Amino acid sequence: MDKVDGLLLSVGMSVGSEIYSIKQLQPERVAFLCTSGSRPKIDEIVQETGLKPSQYDVRQVEDDPTKLNDFVAKAHEAYVWLREQIGDQGRIAINPTAGRKWMSAGITLFAGRTEAVLLYVDVDFKEGKPVPGEERLVQLGSADDSLGMIACDAAVELFNRSDFEGAAGAFAQIAPSHSAPYRLYRSLVGVSSSLSDWDRFDHYDNDRPATKLQDAAAEIKLVAQEVRNQSLAQWCDEMTTLSAQIRRVSQDEKPSLCAVADLLQNARRKLKAGRYDDAGARAYRALEAIGEWLLSLRNLKPSAIDWSKIPQDAVNNFLALAKSAEGSRPSKLGLSDAFCLSKALGMPEAQSFFDGNRFLFDDYLQIRNLSILAHGWTPAKKDKVERFVASIEQRLRTLDASLPDFRVPNLPKLWT
Repeated sequence: MDKVDGLLLSVGMSVGSEIYSIKQLQPERVAFLCTSGSRPKIDEIVQETGLKPSQYDVRQVEDDPTKLNDFVAKAHEAYVWLREQIGDQGRIAINPTAGRKWMSAGITLFAGRTEAVLLYVDVDFKEGKPVPGEERLVQLGSADDSLGMIACDAAVELFNRSDFEGAAGAFAQIAPSHSAPYRLYRSLVGVSSSLSDWDRFDHYDNDRPATKLQDAAAEIKLVAQEVRNQSLAQWCDEMTTLSAQIRRVSQDEKPSLCAVADLLQNARRKLKAGRYDDAGARAYRALEAIGEWLLSLRNLKPSAIDWSKIPQDAVNNFLALAKSAEGSRPSKLGLSDAFCLSKALGMPEAQSFFDGNRFLFDDYLQIRNLSILAHGWTPAKKDKVERFVASIEQRLRTLDASLPDFRVPNLPKLWT
């Protein structure tokens, strides 16, 4: 095994394994965990290994298995001392071979929460006694090698709940030593962070989130092929398709129905996360964008209406429909007025948003207007926001049934 910068070990009454591991690993700093009974043995270890006083630290605990928590706390203190001595980039190993069994259990338990390499001094026995000179270091791996699947399950759950930022942070904490899982988790950080950027609308003015997602999915597919995980490889293909859909939104001239479909799926993710006010705000903006798109078909913008370009009969129809206009010709149109003008212009695309002359979404608009995120103090209700989103989606598909769905597929089982 390669040298390490720091070594944390428990000390028993027979110090062969402690001496052997120090000589083999040649650490710059050593932290000992001992009881009052094994404390004198440290002098023997120091003498045999040539450690200087500045190179080691001793933490003594009561020889009582019921004080396991106190022992783990001392292990943490020793680990912090090592990290302070060797720096953040230094490599630490933990050796639980010696000492009482409850001490070995405690230090192993602690090692599982660190980035340290866990190792063990193995030895052959003859007639119940260790054979001198037959010791060997067995690297048991890091905590992430042995327990990474537990942290991985938690990260996958975050991802599948659409908490992409949380998933990126969770995957980043898993650092196995083996190539395939290391590449997989690093690439899952890339996928999750790119989706987090997408979730924050970073893709509207550039295609970096799409490119980052495509590249990370391609790397994951290579790992999936290496480990023969067909379901993960298929998932990568779906993520590649999603990256192309996101890139389309980046490249489309706004307003576009593709961007609306994207925004509605964003609202769906907020509903899934229980963020109903956020979902309502996104649904409102999606509906507003449809109104902008409708007027763009006639080269009109609701933010700056030129009434001279509009036939008089359409103006009269608009004034009859738009209650908020109050007989005037506003230079800027609000959400419902944009739809009223589209209907007044006789646009067939606007008809599904009305029941006769009544705009069907007036009640839904109150979800956003009364929200804390807009003008009120009334939290949005899940069922109302769900109906709001579904109503917009239904009409959007009548405008263009070929729009992508922007669905994020759930992560499958990573290791089969």
